[in-house]
Amino acid sequence: MYFQPVTLADKHIIQSFTLKSYSKSCYLTFSNLYCWGSFYRTEYTVENGQLFFRYMYDNKYIYFVPIHNCNNKESLHMLLQEAINSQKPFLLQCLDTAVCEVFDSIMPDGFTWTVDRDMSEYLYNRGDLENLKGKKFQSKRNHVNHFLRSFPDYEYLTLTPEIIPECLALERQWRKNAEEQETAEEAESIELEHNALKCAFDNFVELDLTGAAICVKGKIVAFTFGAPINDNVFDICVEKADTKIIGSYAIINQQFARRIPQRFNYINREEDLGVQGLRKAKLSYNPVVLVEKFVGKLKD
Repeated sequence: MYFQPVTLADKHIIQSFTLKSYSKSCYLTFSNLYCWGSFYRTEYTVENGQLFFRYMYDNKYIYFVPIHNCNNKESLHMLLQEAINSQKPFLLQCLDTAVCEVFDSIMPDGFTWTVDRDMSEYLYNRGDLENLKGKKFQSKRNHVNHFLRSFPDYEYLTLTPEIIPECLALERQWRKNAEEQETAEEAESIELEHNALKCAFDNFVELDLTGAAICVKGKIVAFTFGAPINDNVFDICVEKADTKIIGSYAIINQQFARRIPQRFNYINREEDLGVQGLRKAKLSYNPVVLVEKFVGKLKD
């Protein structure tokens, strides 16, 4: 199998598979594959009409299940042989319990499956985020209303390359504030996220990213951007706001959800990486499901 790094030139090939996938995981958003590719050493190949990925973690290759026809016994054997050739342990990642069951049927009692809660993704009903109806969203409505009372003349801006420098200035300030209370592990995560963010901004148009910003008195106080996972799920790749302004996160979240094309019924807001503050914030928006990632290790 000929695996090669994910480049911008591969966008059309990869999306011809991923945008038709049923998966709701942000792992399949092309901008994530590309912008995080240098860190994870993400590679892909197309074999027998199927798309395969692999990435490096802890000096081990982890293979994505084939996109399309994932119950193909030949595909599993191809990946096994590839792992043997690379002389590395065989680890298989699935994004759905049903897919795990398929591979268990091919190799009965062959895999031990584990799930990392820190890497589970938060999936929301798009209507919940844009309308904030009901008692369970009372606190979010309060934050939005507080912001609207404080800044009735705020501006909602479409994120374009022209305002990216201002967004980066806000992100620098956000990182500076985070440094005061972060752990060493969180510091590494924030630095990696910054590198991915910079890559996304450097290639914003080429990646077909869609975003927005909130401007108060001529200053950007929040921004966000994302891209489709498929025709039904939109991925929020990044969201940053001035934490000193009450409601800045709530307003950018709601207003962007309202302007995402109507075909997207679900919004994926990605993982919390085990950061407790981030976990609390994501849970407070009442996800409809956590998208779990299963890693299969051969028992033998």
